Amino acid sequence: MERYEYYAFRFLTQWRENESALYTAISTNPKETDVRKALSYFQVSRNFHGIDKPGNLAFIVRSLQKVRANLSLSSPEAKVNELASVFESKFGQLNVSAASKLLWLSSRCPFIICDSRAKKALKKEFGHKYADTTYDNFVVAWRSEFTNHKKQIRDAANALPNSRPFMRAYAPSDEDLLKKANQPWFLERVFDVLLWDIGRP
Repeated sequence: MERYEYYAFRFLTQWRENESALYTAISTNPKETDVRKALSYFQVSRNFHGIDKPGNLAFIVRSLQKVRANLSLSSPEAKVNELASVFESKFGQLNVSAASKLLWLSSRCPFIICDSRAKKALKKEFGHKYADTTYDNFVVAWRSEFTNHKKQIRDAANALPNSRPFMRAYAPSDEDLLKKANQPWFLERVFDVLLWDIGRP
């Protein structure tokens, strides 16, 4: 498969096998076990010192729900920054990556997942020198570069039915598959997977 088609196929697989269930759990009324699974899947559990001590997972769940419901936080960036600050107050680390991932699982768009490998890719591969400074700067760089790649990603998403021979039993029709693959959150996550790969050590 071509490069973009590969990443579209790869995210489709990730979504079906892992992220769909996590989204269903986190976006509704998340339990401590759901949050634990999400943090483990996104490889950010280690950033919460003592996460398995009594009360710590409950704190994360309550904080997530409180920030999600806070209407005074008018932008997705404000919500991510606030949740990261709350995490810092409890665990001693400004965990922007975990905050962005939990909020993405809460509603997908309009949140952008922040990851160290994505920051590295945006800075070193695409020349966005401030991408690794603040979450707001990361989002600006991310959206700018996504715009540059969006046509190729959308074309790749539209070609997903051609990849059926490589898919594990996938029931939806081509029409349903394309409807999902053309949603903004799907296209954005395809770009995330591309950045994650480019930014690997």
